[in-house]
Amino acid sequence: MKLLFGAVMILFIITALFTCNKNSEEENLKKQGGTVTVAIQGSANNLFPYNIREYYVQEISHNLLTQSLTHIGPDGDISPELATSWEIDSAGITYFLDSKRFWSNGDQVLAGDILASFKFLKQNRAQVSTLFKTQFVKNVLVIDSFTVRFELKREALSPHAICRFPVLNQKQIIKAGDWENLKKSYYKEFIGCGPFVLKRYSSESVYLEKNPRYQAGLPFLDAINFRFYSDTDSLESWLQMETVDLVPDLPHNLLKTLKNKNFYTIVPSVEPGYTFIGWNLSRQEVANRAFRKGLSLALDRQTMVDGVMSGYATVYDAPAYPEFWAYYDTPPMAFDLEKAHGYLKKADWARNKNTRKLEKNGEIMRLTILTNKENKLRVKIASNIKAYWESIGAEVELKSLAWGDFLQALKEKKYDAALVSWVAVDAFDPSELYHSSGIKSDNNFMGFANDTVDTFIENALSMKNKNARSQNWLLFQKKIIEELPVTVLFGKRLVNVVSKKLKNVKINSHGFLYNAKEYWLDDRK
Repeated sequence: MKLLFGAVMILFIITALFTCNKNSEEENLKKQGGTVTVAIQGSANNLFPYNIREYYVQEISHNLLTQSLTHIGPDGDISPELATSWEIDSAGITYFLDSKRFWSNGDQVLAGDILASFKFLKQNRAQVSTLFKTQFVKNVLVIDSFTVRFELKREALSPHAICRFPVLNQKQIIKAGDWENLKKSYYKEFIGCGPFVLKRYSSESVYLEKNPRYQAGLPFLDAINFRFYSDTDSLESWLQMETVDLVPDLPHNLLKTLKNKNFYTIVPSVEPGYTFIGWNLSRQEVANRAFRKGLSLALDRQTMVDGVMSGYATVYDAPAYPEFWAYYDTPPMAFDLEKAHGYLKKADWARNKNTRKLEKNGEIMRLTILTNKENKLRVKIASNIKAYWESIGAEVELKSLAWGDFLQALKEKKYDAALVSWVAVDAFDPSELYHSSGIKSDNNFMGFANDTVDTFIENALSMKNKNARSQNWLLFQKKIIEELPVTVLFGKRLVNVVSKKLKNVKINSHGFLYNAKEYWLDDRK
């Protein structure tokens, strides 16, 4: 009797598991298909993964098109990507690749792809984003087709961060030969190993389709169409016609457009970054810290945030963000015109009693503010800055340029103050903006070089002891506030818009695309 009862129970369990599995498969089949349209502010001037500068374009590349050996999840844990496992020792790290991963052209992903990508990055170091830390790698060895070893120059807290970079197809790299040819090939003959493949590309639109050879869980969606807008009128029209399904960081002036729209829902999030003024330190006057301090004190940041940002931002000084685990929480610099004029006087600028203009040796203070015109809120903030500086006696020109022209003007140093944003990608690493190595790649567009800051960043990224890392991040933030190569204005609280038919969208400090392969459209209502 006991044997019979046991057999019946086993049969029941097997039947239940089969039924659950069948129901799960049927449910997943219902989620398959459809194209989602995502609206993003700005332009997609560069999608080549080794030197992307735009945050949302970086998200597209990092989450959908390219793969690395590992990735950092929303909880900060290291998870496998092209590698299934690894072994770490004091001299380096050995990765064991997933033998079931393939390129979109049918080639198997091999250790040779990792080696070829690493060599290409190292050969083109001056053009590569400082996000990729190849300078800390002594050597890369192919052990066999699915095993690759990284030998490090010194023991590191997080060797994964040093060994994490987008892996490209070795045949495509070898055939292209150099930077420009590989970049052209990447667009025209795309080969990837991510969940989606690039089908059409322009500065206004990026169209991706599901990669049928992706082996780590096929996306539910057939395609994602990214549309880039340079003015809020276009976005407002799309929202009114309900032709977009997802809008990260909705301009706050368009909230009224959604007032009576039942088609959308609002998903709030906090930006892991900040908007700031980057100072052109190559100009003699701007290089004077008292000059920068005086102009910074003349800005009423809280009033700007309350007015232009409708309160959807937090004013602070630290070059990090409040959710960062080692954030330097200090009272923000207060708006103070008396102190502003005091610092400007230290830089030999004084107000002419007759003309009310700021003058030095008979010359009027003339400033150029630079920003990109695609971001209307940023242009409004820049206009506010212009008004504040004019009110203390400066003559100010505001140049709002198309993104490509804006980047070129930054490179050519045609500004005094540039209004931009910085957002952490993957883990917190401000090297590209503040480490002297970022000057060559134009990411450190201010031209800021400080050996002490370099050391704090390097220590914080390499030390094993968490308290020591925290101390170095705090010292880094204090030093930037002291040296003032930038003036941090605020960190944004984001308003993200999601169509009610688009399901399983997760948005947090890791962005909005990290789980895009799990998005699905509910068109059955």
